Amino acid sequence: MKISTTNIVKKANEITEKVKRYPLSDTLKAIGLFSPGIVLLVALMAVFWNLEQGKDTIRHSLEDPWRRLFHGLGVVYLAYVTWYGSRLLAWARYDVVRNRVFIWKNAPRFLGFSCYTVVIVAVAISAGIMGNEPQLKVLGAILSGSVIWYWLLLRLADFWKAKELKRGAGKARLRKYLYGLRAGLFLLVVIGACSGKGHWPQLFLLLGLQALFTVLVCVRRPWLVKVKSPFPATMPRVTAWQRFWPHVFPRDEQLQVLHKDATPYQLELDYFKRFAIGGVLVFGVYVVAAANIGASQLFGAFAVALLGASIIMGFAHLVRIIKAFRGIPLGLVIFLAMVIGGIFHDAHKVRVVRAPHGSDRVGDLRAELEPYLERWLEAHLRDDLEKDSTKVVSIYYVMADGGASRSGFWVSQVLGRMQDELGPTFSDNLLCLSGASGGSVGIATYHSLLRDERYLQDSTFRTRSKEMLGADFLAPTLSSLLCNDLVNLIYPVFVDRAATLERSIERAAGGIKGPFTDPLSAICSSTANGALPILCLNTVRMQDGLPGYVSTVDLDRANFRPRIDVLDLLPEGQDLRLSTAMVLSSRFPYVSPAGRIDSAEARHYFVDGGYFDNSGAGVINELIASIVELTDQNAAWRPLAGRLRHRVIHISNTEPVDEPYTRTHPLLNDLAAPLLTVAGTYASQTGMNDARLLRRLGSGKRDGIGEIHRINLYHDKDSASFSMNWVISEAVQNSMMQRATEH
Repeated sequence: MKISTTNIVKKANEITEKVKRYPLSDTLKAIGLFSPGIVLLVALMAVFWNLEQGKDTIRHSLEDPWRRLFHGLGVVYLAYVTWYGSRLLAWARYDVVRNRVFIWKNAPRFLGFSCYTVVIVAVAISAGIMGNEPQLKVLGAILSGSVIWYWLLLRLADFWKAKELKRGAGKARLRKYLYGLRAGLFLLVVIGACSGKGHWPQLFLLLGLQALFTVLVCVRRPWLVKVKSPFPATMPRVTAWQRFWPHVFPRDEQLQVLHKDATPYQLELDYFKRFAIGGVLVFGVYVVAAANIGASQLFGAFAVALLGASIIMGFAHLVRIIKAFRGIPLGLVIFLAMVIGGIFHDAHKVRVVRAPHGSDRVGDLRAELEPYLERWLEAHLRDDLEKDSTKVVSIYYVMADGGASRSGFWVSQVLGRMQDELGPTFSDNLLCLSGASGGSVGIATYHSLLRDERYLQDSTFRTRSKEMLGADFLAPTLSSLLCNDLVNLIYPVFVDRAATLERSIERAAGGIKGPFTDPLSAICSSTANGALPILCLNTVRMQDGLPGYVSTVDLDRANFRPRIDVLDLLPEGQDLRLSTAMVLSSRFPYVSPAGRIDSAEARHYFVDGGYFDNSGAGVINELIASIVELTDQNAAWRPLAGRLRHRVIHISNTEPVDEPYTRTHPLLNDLAAPLLTVAGTYASQTGMNDARLLRRLGSGKRDGIGEIHRINLYHDKDSASFSMNWVISEAVQNSMMQRATEH
């Protein structure tokens, strides 16, 4: 419904009187109107300035020309949506900004301009040109420099604009300028894609993009008015069913009565059409990326993040505009739809496959622990034990810390080096692999290559592991998070982001012909004869925090209780892929949600194993305790008492911390002390499990039964930083491989 000119003038006069009484209040309201853009910028700074994950994502993006092209387009589009979306919001809430002309004119422009500033600083930080974490003084300098640069560009635009209008430039000349500025943006993006991996060219090109964008949005209105003139002051009144665009355009036809410098209604409406149609097309491209792993990896995680932020920004503006212009609380409607949808549906069920014979219980197909240990000893150590009745034989165990792709890549490189250099000398004495989170990914990769040499593809363990775990797993997962899972909250139409992460891991290892698609029933069968070590992937049940595990051997002994055997929860006829088990141990919200498994009795949700035991030490401790009990109590095992040396290889990626205990802000102490304490137990619980294992082994004591050998990615007081992420740049991969070589 359109508002009459009389009512607009009357309402404007009322607002003016109110502003005279409360000038500061009106200023704050005008600034608060643009809060979506402000929140976006703060979020981008938090992720790409301070988090190592964000910095390495940028490095990864700069390593490939296609990724450079798409992230350049992403920056341009993000700035465009932020600027024009804020502009539309100002039209819809003109009553708020009417008496703050400076804010109304400059806030949308400066927000779009600042999108480039945030990315420029992020690229500089990722290259090491700036400090890793900008301090308050540096932030102040960045803001001051940004404001000065923005003011200079405004003066340049105003000078150019006035000069051309004063000299009476014709429509053709101005049209060429406008097309030239737009073409210049895309030309710089293409040059950036072809400029190589260097950070400095990207910084200069981004500065150029920022300058062109700012000048374009400043000269756009007066030049377009002259190019497209004449326009009628108002449009004929139409109803919603007679014409769609005027009905959805958030600007009143009579607004020019109050704001003489406003763009003519018809011109702004035509521009809005192109903006809306372009937004639909970009959203379609983003849906393709969310649906296709290869497409999202071609874009790269940084471009996916920028495009996703653009779509969220556009949607946030849309919700506020509809609420202001039509009175429909769209945000509340969507939230209620999500709440109601969640009552009836759950999109985060764990992926399952059909069991071998359709009615099998996978948990029952595994070998029991004691028979397995007998077969393993027979296959690997019996000859050594019988040749010399007094010889002490070493049994090796591996426990691997979590840490997303960083841990998975590091663990696979360490184990790969051992296997490539020692061969069966190492693997034949290896009894168990236990890990959590990314550590599970690493040990599962090694186990799969050890299980079937065809998966090596005539390569070394290290080289093949790099091929399998060096891919971009973040871009597909992020695109699914910002697209599929938002729809799934209302009704589960698409696979969730955890399933997308699983599929991207499978794809990197060879797809359906790769090892990660193998069902656990087949892996358990290969392990049952003792030829392979036990593979144990640790997880945690979300509802009560009890630790659980996915194991290729049935660990049904008192020592392992009350740990939850996940495979025993699966109903008859259901099986899991190896990729699903790996991700079930690595479900660290918010990247991947808790996975739901329905047993006959209850619904169980499982999250990252690192919440309880980030190293996998608990299972190793209990396995060693079981073997010690067998040598003490079982007559067949008694001759082995005192002849087994338990050697635990602990592969970690723990960063050195200079000041672990720092001051806590009183407000955080009052509001978030319980949450901070729970977060602190994440590391301390792991430390307690490691300490229990160390006491079990009696490491360093004369009567000890074993020791722990620690292999950490970091050196003491190391200044290097490795991203704990689901994507790793080539430079960081090479650095980690070098450390695995030199350790």
